[in-house]
Amino acid sequence: MISISGVFDGMDSMKFRSTKTDGNVTVHGLGDDEDLIINGIGNSGTYLVPGGVTLMRISSDRHWTMNES
Repeated sequence: MISISGVFDGMDSMKFRSTKTDGNVTVHGLGDDEDLIINGIGNSGTYLVPGGVTLMRISSDRHWTMNES
């Protein structure tokens, strides 16, 4: 898990990219609730981060990057 407290304000968007993966990628946002932000094969794109998220749990079998968009 990684802490994103103070990085995103409610409904900000993030750019996420996973590289060299053919497996499933999931990103859960944890905070007020648990939200499934990404669930797919080798995902890359721009995604909304729900308000109240302070932690993210990322599962990927390869490298990934994430930043504000």
